[in-house]
Amino acid sequence: MNIAAPKVFISYSWSCSDRVIELAQRLVNDGVDVVLDKWELREGQDKYAFMERSVTDESITKVLMICDKAYADKANSREGGVGDETMVISPEVYAKATEIKYIPIIFERDENGKEYTPAYLKPRIYIDLSNEEYFEKNYESLLRNLYNKPEHSKPTLGMMPEWLKEESVSLTNLRAVIKKIEADEGKNPAKLRFIIRKFNEDFIAVLNEFAPKEEEAFSEKLLQQIDAAKPLRDLFLDYVEALIKSDLDIESIIGDFFEYIYNGTYSKKGNSYSEGEFEFAFFMIWEMFICSTAILLYHECFSNLNSLLNRTFFLNESPLVKNPQPHTFIHFRPGFSYIEEHIKPNCETPRLYTLAGDIAIKREKCPIITRDSMANADVILYQLSEVLGIDDINGWSWFPKLYCYLGGRYGSSQQQIWSKLVSRAHCEKLFPLFGVTQLSQLIDKTKKNQTNRDMHYNNSFDIAPTIQRSIKFDKIGTIP
Repeated sequence: MNIAAPKVFISYSWSCSDRVIELAQRLVNDGVDVVLDKWELREGQDKYAFMERSVTDESITKVLMICDKAYADKANSREGGVGDETMVISPEVYAKATEIKYIPIIFERDENGKEYTPAYLKPRIYIDLSNEEYFEKNYESLLRNLYNKPEHSKPTLGMMPEWLKEESVSLTNLRAVIKKIEADEGKNPAKLRFIIRKFNEDFIAVLNEFAPKEEEAFSEKLLQQIDAAKPLRDLFLDYVEALIKSDLDIESIIGDFFEYIYNGTYSKKGNSYSEGEFEFAFFMIWEMFICSTAILLYHECFSNLNSLLNRTFFLNESPLVKNPQPHTFIHFRPGFSYIEEHIKPNCETPRLYTLAGDIAIKREKCPIITRDSMANADVILYQLSEVLGIDDINGWSWFPKLYCYLGGRYGSSQQQIWSKLVSRAHCEKLFPLFGVTQLSQLIDKTKKNQTNRDMHYNNSFDIAPTIQRSIKFDKIGTIP
């Protein structure tokens, strides 16, 4: 894109003419059209008319006033050429207080370090080119000013935070906990453990407040409350990022969180229950686990992700009996029988592969949590469950409900994390994710993710992609 060249007039005292010419030449080399008397005036021309015309010319976007002692003295006493220019410039400056056309350029300071500027320019913000030490940085500032390309631009106005929109449940305490974690300096581990426990306790209390109660319109209420709880989910994602930035024991803290939340929500007093009443919590846990994976992948916390996936979770087998049993992360992948079998057939789009998945991929939190990153993380959880030999007590792998949203048409595109395995350097970066230390071990691991014809929706011909969809095994690590 072509940008119009800025046009400037330089007003100065001849006491520093050599330095002014050097500055003018450099500006011209950087695409600035400079009007300078030494270049423009010829014998016989009226120098006063030239000065007045240059100062008031509307095509000139900026007037640079080179301030040294001689310039300030002459401007203040209204003598010499500078005095004549001042007679034209100063009324313009006074009449247009917000005018940004006139820029003082400091070329000299007194013995006390005070800049020389004419009296009428003293309130103006200047650019200091008086010292070689910071000349280059300030020259860049001048160029940015002339081209209207400031170093710091006001960001685009965003949207009102979602949590301010009719927030029915207070999230203040959870936000306060996250701030405390961000401010923690690691000097008091006991205090930090208390803060983390506080987050888990407050989170489950708020999650249970959002949970829909059994009532006539339970199906409608379930979807409404999933939607309403998105700010809560987003807070958890902020929490995960705060843990990463603070370089804490991520896999342990996040693992404890999921174990605590699962057991605290898959629980009920009484003698009977229906699985449908737990689908709100199941959805939130499932979605948060996928999003946590996406965040860990984004920040390349590969060792942490490997440890989290290999961890044992002690989870309730029944909401009526608190007797946690060992499980893998696969247990956080619910079937959503109520959402998929009861609500989806009666929704506006009953032919969806998955209603739960369709809801999830629309709940973006940019820039990290997007439709693509969620689908990619979900598929990677499936692939890693096979690569790492992790299954549930029933022998199930992680079924990636979002695989149909990955990339192009129904997962036809490659996953970059795997396609880049052609590079040995990328392979080495992923060694911690696979839990290996050698390239040959990594290749052997990837081969465990075999095509599985059962990994698809009943009404779909497309199956969940394997690692080999993105890279052939014989290509892994073949280039630097």
